[in-house]
Amino acid sequence: MSLISDEARNLIIAEEISSKTTYNKKYRRPEWPGGESGVTVGIGYDCGYQSAAKIRQDWSGLLPEEYIRVLADCAGIKAAAAKAKTKSVKSKVDVSWDAAIAEFDGVEVPRWVGIVGKALPNTELLSADCLGALVSLAYNRGASFSKSGERYKEMRAIKAHMATKDFDRIPDEFRSMKRLWAGTSVDGLVGRREREAKLFERGLIAAPAAPRPRPIPAPAPAPVPPVIIPAPPIVPEGLVQGDPELWHIQRRLRAMNYSPGGTDGKWGSLTIGAIAGFAGDRNMSLPSLNVDDFGTFRTIQDVLKKELSEAEAEHFTRPMSPERSEATASDLAPKLPEVDASTKAERLGFWGSIATAVSAVITGISKAIGDAVEWLNPLKALVGDVPWQLWVGGALLISGALYYISRKSGEAKNASVDAFRAGDRT
Repeated sequence: MSLISDEARNLIIAEEISSKTTYNKKYRRPEWPGGESGVTVGIGYDCGYQSAAKIRQDWSGLLPEEYIRVLADCAGIKAAAAKAKTKSVKSKVDVSWDAAIAEFDGVEVPRWVGIVGKALPNTELLSADCLGALVSLAYNRGASFSKSGERYKEMRAIKAHMATKDFDRIPDEFRSMKRLWAGTSVDGLVGRREREAKLFERGLIAAPAAPRPRPIPAPAPAPVPPVIIPAPPIVPEGLVQGDPELWHIQRRLRAMNYSPGGTDGKWGSLTIGAIAGFAGDRNMSLPSLNVDDFGTFRTIQDVLKKELSEAEAEHFTRPMSPERSEATASDLAPKLPEVDASTKAERLGFWGSIATAVSAVITGISKAIGDAVEWLNPLKALVGDVPWQLWVGGALLISGALYYISRKSGEAKNASVDAFRAGDRT
């Protein structure tokens, strides 16, 4: 599977958020682009079209856990409901430029190259510019190359041209699509289609289309795939502490539910285990790896990247048994000490908060009307001369603290269960 060109990558980023400066001013917080969109963050990442589990995978290691939980809660919400949801979450999430770019380069670009490769035939014959133009189109409109209806006639035509290798006819389809947005509130897409058409045309110059079939049969040379030079890995500033190549592989493994430990480009036993697990599931034959020999990784690096690309094109994810993917907190308490401890702390905090709140109310009543209700007099004597308002306020404050402890313990328990289900915890 080919990579898209730097020009294509930069075009998508520019069309989605304009620039780093604009991103930091307008897009660090969740937005709702309108129409059928969902809550959107980063470089056009639409939570409305993702599952909660996928959101957690894609942003794991890039955002704080509390941000990821908020975004996961936006999964599947679209249109007017997403507009309302955006208002409630806007102040709760802040996605830095580095995190947005890391997610885009490490997850979105490989994912969408795979999606386009699966939706269209002969993408392996395209140059990096041509493929990038199609990825930009699909990133904006989805892989709707087989949808029925007048609105998608150009998308269907592109698929037909790809099947017959009439690549030189595809820029006209980009331009024909302008009819959909001219004079509307999203007429910026008119310019985007033109820029995608020009990028595709530039790619055709670098790698001419295969000859069309002629009416009179004649032997024709087989089309020669263009030489495609992959773009160098993008190194997100401040996130990669070790080797950039290893960082990209760690991100791609994590997106498939393998757990390489930290996504920082550092070599270690967890990364070795993730590579071994992926290789085993894909029936690869790799030499033994160990923590003291990073050089061996260098010898298998290209083979591993090729297999990762093929897996991404197939939308492959780590096989999970039902016992793991459907595990509950009660199932995991005997085997994960932190789940058992968090569950007990959650229960203790919850019931402790209720007991403290009830005792505060009863004691307050005893202080206020103890003389009138004889059976409350012992409680009144217990708290002595403390004003009942102060006693109730202090007790309720303690109750609130216990409830907060209960909430945090519950979140810690849920995080451990999610990690086990995703394969990050054994």
